[in-house]
Amino acid sequence: MRTLAPFIPALLLLLSCGSHGQGPETAQAPLARDTNWMADLRITAGDTLVRLCGSGKRYHLTGNVMDTIAYRYRYANTRKGQWMKLWCLGHLGTTNSSGHMDSSLCATKFLHLDASLHCDPVPDPRISGSYVVEFTDPMHSRSVRLDLFDDGSVTMYSDLHD
Repeated sequence: MRTLAPFIPALLLLLSCGSHGQGPETAQAPLARDTNWMADLRITAGDTLVRLCGSGKRYHLTGNVMDTIAYRYRYANTRKGQWMKLWCLGHLGTTNSSGHMDSSLCATKFLHLDASLHCDPVPDPRISGSYVVEFTDPMHSRSVRLDLFDDGSVTMYSDLHD
């Protein structure tokens, strides 16, 4: 026992310097960063969808503020399945419904909902071109020509044929 006496303080010092739950096994995963989102929102009996402004991409809407968003949607709703403009904070994630994984927008903070506003339309270059429609009414015939361009701009020509 005399030979171990000088090593006991050193042993106690080593034991007291160990980790106290600060190792990687107890570290939490960093949370996803929340950003501002603007989207068109539609709530139906089976699903809640958002269509992002600027890109038109669609996601399921989830998150801890869904009760607030659903309440505001029901309050402002004028017709079933109506699209409304939504502003919220959140991040992209995934959701599992009936064993099927799908992408979602996880809303963490409700900012605003307006039933009278919508996102600007997203131009689709696949439908660019010229379109013509001819009308014949009792007074005279007329035609309307639309030129749709790749960037979303349009030129309309009306001809009353007189």
